Amino acid sequence: MSNYYDTCLANIHELIQNNKKSEALEILEEELSMPYIPKLYRESFEELYRSLNLPDESQSAFFTNMDDIRYNLLGNSAQVAKALLSLENLNLRPYIDELIDLLRNNALSDEIKRMILLIAMEQELCFECFVVLDNKPYSFNISDLNDPFQDLHYLNIYKKLHELYESNDPSFLKLTLDVLNMEIMQVFPFVNDSLTVEDVVFKTESYLSKG
Repeated sequence: MSNYYDTCLANIHELIQNNKKSEALEILEEELSMPYIPKLYRESFEELYRSLNLPDESQSAFFTNMDDIRYNLLGNSAQVAKALLSLENLNLRPYIDELIDLLRNNALSDEIKRMILLIAMEQELCFECFVVLDNKPYSFNISDLNDPFQDLHYLNIYKKLHELYESNDPSFLKLTLDVLNMEIMQVFPFVNDSLTVEDVVFKTESYLSKG
């Protein structure tokens, strides 16, 4: 599990040492936009991302208040990515009411609402919320949600993909894991037990064929 991320971190450090800051930032932004990164590696990526950004507020790596986060969650893809990263880095315990309001906001995409649920779960928050996903209303208690990336079905597919591609095609492995994580997040907080390794490989190949 650590092989890809260790290599990625080494490449980023090499770019920084060679004064290729923009290339390093591009890789960091791509990695941090992924729906799941192991915690230790996410912390390393975020620390590097912060260190490469200018210290003034206009260039800061994260928003520092909920008003800015709320506004940018309705913005373009770059604004949304920064807003979600800001939520992850903010202690959200004082902002339960704001999170409840965000989850009720149907102007936000399902993808964003699912990410907010995941972030709240990761911070071990405890509150009840109402949210519409796939045009269906749900009520959840955040403390009842399970980590989709620790689910046995996910881990079995993850392991099988590594067995198939880690040695002979690590680049394709990275793509399949991205697709797997995307598929997992498309149904969170539920689990798609029907998802198979073959499904993930087929969808990865389909994305590649579309260029």
